Amino acid sequence: VESPLIPYATWGLGVAQLRLGDARTAKATLARTLQTIDATELDPILNSETRLALGDALWKLGEKARAKQVVTDTAIPLGKLPPGTNKVLRARIQTWLGTHR
Repeated sequence: VESPLIPYATWGLGVAQLRLGDARTAKATLARTLQTIDATELDPILNSETRLALGDALWKLGEKARAKQVVTDTAIPLGKLPPGTNKVLRARIQTWLGTHR
């Protein structure tokens, strides 16, 4: 059984890969991380952060429609949180969606 802390580490790894310019590797890392998070319903905020980073990786690889869908789907995990919470994260998502058309 995998530790529930692993997705936090692999999310960080994926973000680092993305920031270092390796979008292809980041895509693989973040996609695996998201699968684990979705399967375990671990943390709605980590889920949203992972989707946002995966959206960036997909966008950089030219997979624009999929990127938009992945980021749009942050509404699913965020819907599990009380309304009005995580305003900064919600604003980042709206900004991403507004600037990636």
